[in-house]
Amino acid sequence: MKLISIIGEESNQVFKIIVPENNRYIDVLLSFKEKQQGWFISFEYGIFKVSGLSVVTSRNFLYQFKNLIPFGLSCVVEANQEPMLKKDFSSGRAKLYLLTSAEVSQNSEVISGQATA
Repeated sequence: MKLISIIGEESNQVFKIIVPENNRYIDVLLSFKEKQQGWFISFEYGIFKVSGLSVVTSRNFLYQFKNLIPFGLSCVVEANQEPMLKKDFSSGRAKLYLLTSAEVSQNSEVISGQATA
């Protein structure tokens, strides 16, 4: 897991994440929605696009796309809560991690009950 440490406190952030396994970029828009008290992510990876997906506490909140993209995203928040404050990532209360394809596979086994955590 690689910590994505460039997340600030701004409501709308645009950045790129490199997928180390193939040196391709993920173009990311991360947005905080005040009225919904949450973070939302949109991204493009080649021709694959996702818009407005809620960032939630999860081993891999991109699990539903595991057969379409070679990476995942994990969100960990103190006290196992959801990232719902604008400063959650900048303060370190919430952390966002990029998962490799091997980590996605390992998490899939745990989620499906074929392995233990």
